[in-house]
Amino acid sequence: MDELNFTIDVAKKAGKIIKKNFKSDFSVRHKGLTDLVTSIDLTVDEFIRDTIKKYFPLY
Repeated sequence: MDELNFTIDVAKKAGKIIKKNFKSDFSVRHKGLTDLVTSIDLTVDEFIRDTIKKYFPLY
């Protein structure tokens, strides 16, 4: 799989994670004075990082 198709696939899967959890109860915390981070953000971030490491271990 080339990098473009890989990126598109990961983005679509991340979107599914967001949609699945959007109407659920999730935690929100402040990252800065005006920046918020949800538990969904952290889940998606972990998914993306883990997927990249799996397919591109030297990246």
